[in-house]
Amino acid sequence: LHCWIRERGHGSSTYVSNMIVQMYGKCGSVDDAWIVFSSIQARNVFSWNMIIAAFAQNGHPERSVALFWRMIREEPGIIPTRITFLHALEKLKNLAEGRKIHELAITVGLESDPAVGTAIVTMYGKSRSLADAKRVFDQLKRRDVVAWTALITAYTQNGHCEEALDLYSSMDPDGVAPNQYTFTIVIDACAELGRLDVGIAIHARITAAGLESWIEVANSLINLYGNCKRLRDAERIFQRMPRRSSVSWNSMIAAYAHNGHPGDAIDLYKRMRGDGSVKLDPVTFVNVLGACYSQEDLAAGRSIHRDAIARGLGSHLVLASAAVSMYGRCGSVEESMATFERMEIKDGVAWSAVIAALAQNGESSSALHFYRRMIWSSSARPNEATFISVLEACSFADEGIKIHQHIVDSGIVHSTMISTAIFNMYAKCGRLDRAREIFSSMRASRGSFQSANDVSWMNMISALARHGSIDEALELFREMRLEGGKPSEIVFISILHGCSHSGTMEQGLGHFLAMIQDHGLAPRVEHYGCLIDLLGRGGHLDLAQDLVDQMPFEPDARAWSNFLGSCRLHSDRDRAEAAAIRVFELEPEKAAIYVSL
Repeated sequence: LHCWIRERGHGSSTYVSNMIVQMYGKCGSVDDAWIVFSSIQARNVFSWNMIIAAFAQNGHPERSVALFWRMIREEPGIIPTRITFLHALEKLKNLAEGRKIHELAITVGLESDPAVGTAIVTMYGKSRSLADAKRVFDQLKRRDVVAWTALITAYTQNGHCEEALDLYSSMDPDGVAPNQYTFTIVIDACAELGRLDVGIAIHARITAAGLESWIEVANSLINLYGNCKRLRDAERIFQRMPRRSSVSWNSMIAAYAHNGHPGDAIDLYKRMRGDGSVKLDPVTFVNVLGACYSQEDLAAGRSIHRDAIARGLGSHLVLASAAVSMYGRCGSVEESMATFERMEIKDGVAWSAVIAALAQNGESSSALHFYRRMIWSSSARPNEATFISVLEACSFADEGIKIHQHIVDSGIVHSTMISTAIFNMYAKCGRLDRAREIFSSMRASRGSFQSANDVSWMNMISALARHGSIDEALELFREMRLEGGKPSEIVFISILHGCSHSGTMEQGLGHFLAMIQDHGLAPRVEHYGCLIDLLGRGGHLDLAQDLVDQMPFEPDARAWSNFLGSCRLHSDRDRAEAAAIRVFELEPEKAAIYVSL
């Protein structure tokens, strides 16, 4: 078309040239747009608007801003219009540049223009300056639904979801009704916060407004219900959609993965492959790989990864990192490392994924080796996930102390998850002095992380019990109950273990009964194994034998090993030999037990 216009001698027209610049911009060819713009002899404000828009809309916000200022500097006779400001601000995230454009908008009297003011609000939101965004919004003479949605979006995308919901609640008193875009962003805020109650109320309003069929709204609702473990509601939304985008399919796959339904996630991925109307993108593969949790899912995960590679997505950074994690979760350390090593670019997420894969599969020394490689690498720095994984791999306090110092140097030591991981490492390595310090600090700063602190209580009690400080463990257990903490089955295993090894049989029996009667927890085979050990160490071999014979589970090798140890302790050779035979039957590789007899 451009050639045809030039051949007929229309190329010198400013109006026609402006349209050609706009055409190339919309087609994504900014180089051609620039060539045409540069050839315009008599540029006007529309010429500049078109070229600024071309760069802004094609991922070059810095270039569009530079052109904006060049127009101001080189074309003093041209006054920027509201369209000029809108294009210059469109994709801008640079706060300093944004403030200068804002100041110019004030100078030319356009700050109060609803469209320009809203664009400035959006710019401040993208630049993470919410105070500026709110101040500009408050100064708008007319705050329409677009302005409200821009401000709510700014708060949501910067992690201030509660404030975003408060702003949404202020729209009705201001006489402004939300539209489909407002509903989409506030539903996203509800999903982030886990506010199912608010989300259901907003959903009712969406239905009343007839907006549930909008793809973006439905996608957000699927995400909300998936995050809040309302899988059937998410499925109903998905099934009712008249049209589905890739995001719709991806959101439903993520909902299945998040709720522990790997089979459904994989089946939906297969349906999506066969649909033909939607394109599988990297998010599709990241979500479905995230649904593969265990050894049973390895074959499916491997097939999905190969499908991604066949579609030319194998080098996608996030997808490759997801594959590294998937192989680790499914127990294939070799494939996890091989996938990692094939990655041309390795960011912090990729390094964290391979370190976690190694740590989760008991490859502690390799996990630490990869952590050191990451430290030496100039391409990535450890993040919270890296530190949590490498702390899990630490078997000795000396290693853990070094990692702890790295965390302090990184400036994220006050993260609750990090503090819990540091505490667990010291407890595991037997450094109860350091574990006590961190636990006391976490207890003092207890706030909105109740569940994380409940885990820390359990871990501290377990560490004390397993390292011989049973009296301190039981006192801490009592304090936890007084503060409203709810003990888990695991902490009772540690208490029974501690009572057994400290010879406090009566206390151990009392806590076993309390677990059932006071806390309503059903004993597992591990609890019975500890109880057998408790009775046996106390010299009550007859009672221990009866418990082995009458427990409501088939005794496992650990239960028989505990009984064997008690028989050896009290020199009951006949019972010991019978117990050793049972252990050998259950775990033939432990033939060394016969030697120990």
